[in-house]
Amino acid sequence: MKKQQIQDLFNQRYNQATWKQFLGQAFANVQLLSTPENLTVIDHHVAANAQKLGYISLDENGIERQIAVYEVTLADGIILERNRVGLRNLLRKYWKNIDAAFIVYHHPESVNWRFTYVSELTGYDAEGEFIQIKTEPKRYTYILGEGESTRTAVERFERIINKGNKVSLDDVKEAFSVEKLSKTFFDEYKKHYDGFCKYMVSQPGISQTIFKGDEKAIRDFSKKLLGRIVFLYFIQKKGWLGVPENEDWGKGDHHFLTNQFQNFTHKELFYQDFLSVLFFDTLNAKRPDDLIELGENKLCRIPYLNGGLFEEDNPKYRSLIFDDHLFANLFNFFDQYNFTIYEDDPYDHTIAVDPEMLGHIFENLLEDNKDKGAYYTPKEIVHYMCQESLIEYLNTYCLNYDFSDLGITLIEETQKELITQFIKKKEINLDILEKSSKSKESSKSWFRHLNIALDNVKICDPAIGSGAFTMGLLHEIFTAKQTLHTFEFGNTTNFNASDVKLNIIQNSIYGVDIERGAVDIARLRFWLSLIVDEPEPKALPNLDYKIVVGSSLVMILLILIGK
Repeated sequence: MKKQQIQDLFNQRYNQATWKQFLGQAFANVQLLSTPENLTVIDHHVAANAQKLGYISLDENGIERQIAVYEVTLADGIILERNRVGLRNLLRKYWKNIDAAFIVYHHPESVNWRFTYVSELTGYDAEGEFIQIKTEPKRYTYILGEGESTRTAVERFERIINKGNKVSLDDVKEAFSVEKLSKTFFDEYKKHYDGFCKYMVSQPGISQTIFKGDEKAIRDFSKKLLGRIVFLYFIQKKGWLGVPENEDWGKGDHHFLTNQFQNFTHKELFYQDFLSVLFFDTLNAKRPDDLIELGENKLCRIPYLNGGLFEEDNPKYRSLIFDDHLFANLFNFFDQYNFTIYEDDPYDHTIAVDPEMLGHIFENLLEDNKDKGAYYTPKEIVHYMCQESLIEYLNTYCLNYDFSDLGITLIEETQKELITQFIKKKEINLDILEKSSKSKESSKSWFRHLNIALDNVKICDPAIGSGAFTMGLLHEIFTAKQTLHTFEFGNTTNFNASDVKLNIIQNSIYGVDIERGAVDIARLRFWLSLIVDEPEPKALPNLDYKIVVGSSLVMILLILIGK
């Protein structure tokens, strides 16, 4: 199978026959069932149907490993990113005796589909011996289908096909490597960032006249320019840019920036005459019906977002002129990648550029980051610390609350066990609670008090960086509240994800950092977390007084000395 054939497959709607043909050509030892096996023990709220298509045998250091192949037809109305826990549990019982699984998630009416690789974690014990860790399987996913950028998936599976019968389980793991994507993307991003900086430094009319010889100001401008463009790549993925005048949001141009650049006559003036107008006079300005004129009297819709991201820093920057190859190469680079607004959790990884990657980019571009105490904290550590902090907060809240009026007498150990299970597994164990309660309704009231506690929590990160810990806590509180809503009402039909997130951000989360760039990225990640759940644009909240630039140490010192 040639590269173009793989690309054609990955860029079309899912088809079982074509998919089975691909697997047969990609792997030497494939056993596909003539009649797929229907899986009966599934949650039909999540999946309309699930089938086992067969399995693939691979070698791992002389040991035969099996990858089971499944297909899941999603139920109507199921959005993959919002139902990760349900999907994670969907086929759990079926992969107990296998090493890994390939799962395709699709819906007959959707042009997009997901190809997921599920694998148990491996690692090393205290003595450095390799062991199998029995824990939550990790899921790695490619977003495929019409209109998706599939360069990474195509290149990696082309390498697998070229290996023929020598493909190992390690090769499959490599094909789904998130870390490799992150490094590749950052390395290339850094080249483009350096290109903009070097160009401006080399032009006296820019470096001396506009930036007054301040090279740090040039670097800060370049960081913000590329950050704004990346933000718009997330926005155009939702179809919110260049929406035809009488069309709904979501019908916009998914390649808006590239197409505007290609159609621009004087490309050296693209920043001066297009991007600066888009940033500061469009996205940052209210307009009737969100309309803007784009060439030849053509009206289209672009949202008013506000929030501070597109506030003008310095009017002098509008006069900047760039060599056209800088933007041409930048857009060509970005167009090769998938952009997803959904941030991963430690057990779910989408092989795409997500907002968390912006945090990594910032941390890597931060000058003298070690001298300033700026370090990247691995996702698993952030996840653990956020969960443990929330468990301690909820446990303390419950210890200080008198539940005797509800007829509940919980010993501390049982209470901690319930809260830990709730936060870590997103499970509500009524059986344990009912043993210490006078009625089932009393038990439900106890969980309702957890919801009240979550509404009242206050979080302040005195060195917020790019927002890793505060974003982690937003995710944990959000999924906890979603679990409680499902427990109370049986489904998430009336669970307004965007409103819940907005309430958490506005009432619970605060942050400070001495670096302006860190604050910009942290705010951007929170804005994206709100946009992801919105079917149409809304003005972004102003985070100027929630996530601020400053030194928390200086303020503490001033308080201590009484000033």
